[in-house]
Amino acid sequence: MALTHFRFHILPKGAVSDSHGSLSGKLSEYAEYHETIPPEGEFVNYWKNYSISDFEAGIRHILPRIDSWGDARVYGCENKTKVEIDEEDVLVKFDVLSPDYRLLKEIYKLSLKHECVVVLSESGSILALMNFDQLVQSLHESKAYRFLQSPNDILEEIKQKNTKH
Repeated sequence: MALTHFRFHILPKGAVSDSHGSLSGKLSEYAEYHETIPPEGEFVNYWKNYSISDFEAGIRHILPRIDSWGDARVYGCENKTKVEIDEEDVLVKFDVLSPDYRLLKEIYKLSLKHECVVVLSESGSILALMNFDQLVQSLHESKAYRFLQSPNDILEEIKQKNTKH
C-alpha cells in the first residue's frame, strides 16, 4: 500500500443496503486494519447481482488501461491514481501527491450514475455519496493526506497499530 494513496472501494448501493439493512455504519471486512478477517467463503461479493462490466465501461472512458500483474484490470497511471477492477470489487487508489480533483469528481459522478456507495479502506466506513464534498472531506481526513502534512506522525501511528496485532 502506498502511503500517498487515498484508497476506497465502490460497491452497489442496493447490495450494501440489502446485506446490511442500511447505508450507514461500516463494512469491517473492507477496513485495512480490521480486527477479524471473515472466514473463507463468508466475504460478501456485493457485485454478484450487479453489472461490474457496465461500471468498468465508464471507467474506460475516464482512464486508460495499464498493465497488471494479477487478475485485476487496472486503469490509470502507474504511481498515480489507479482503479483496480476484478469480478468482486472496484478499488480506487487516488494519488494525494498530485491530486486531480477533476478525476475524483468523474469517478464520483460515475458512482452516482451506477447507484453505488464508497467504502473507505482505512475504516470500512460507508459513504452514501450525498455530495462530492463528503468524499473530499474523507480524502482530507485520510492517512494518505495527513502523511503529506506530517509523515512522522503517520509512521508512528502505523507502527503502534502494527505492534498491537
